[in-house]
Amino acid sequence: MIKSPVLISGAGIGGLSVALTLQQIGVPCRVFESAADLKPLGVGIDLQPNAMRELYELGLGPTMLRGASDVYEYPMIDRDPVPTWRDGNAALLGDAAHVMYPTGSNGASQAIADARVLGAAMLQCGVNARALQAYDERLRPALSPLILRNRGAGPFGLLNLLDERCGGVFDDIDAIIPKAERDEFMHRYKVAAGACWRCVRASPASSTWRSAATVCTTRAVGI
Repeated sequence: MIKSPVLISGAGIGGLSVALTLQQIGVPCRVFESAADLKPLGVGIDLQPNAMRELYELGLGPTMLRGASDVYEYPMIDRDPVPTWRDGNAALLGDAAHVMYPTGSNGASQAIADARVLGAAMLQCGVNARALQAYDERLRPALSPLILRNRGAGPFGLLNLLDERCGGVFDDIDAIIPKAERDEFMHRYKVAAGACWRCVRASPASSTWRSAATVCTTRAVGI
């Protein structure tokens, strides 16, 4: 039996995804949020296929995902990748772990994916430091390069390529950047961001949970 609840700092999309995931697997938790009232804040959220799949796994249907109508300013900031997201029995998640330029529309999506992988690690390893280590090792190595990729314009790098080749002036885009080249450019980014819908369909949500379990069982880390 778990004697103490998992403490979650922040009731953003990442924190609430963690709370819902832990509730789903029977792990008690408490969410702490500094805002006294719920107010419009942030930017319009564009959820990628990998995040949508996880929300459906949490039981959140389309009705709960509709209704956003306002867009707010967001500072274009990021932070260099950090060597670990874990410190003892505490771990970073979402923007706290991997804030990046919002050029790929994957910040909110990745926070949801973080929560699900963390839940998977706890389900397989228990609510302990081993689970946090498994979560860190499963996601951080892939996401650190993505931070730098977004800093270099991410998917908008196609516009940079267009400017290099023709100064942004053209009559036929296919003559400057053929469709096959554009598709390959975007495919590489989507794969790196975990948002390739073909990859998502080929790898069901349960496989993410199995991956976390594999990391945990192949490397035991003391609490």
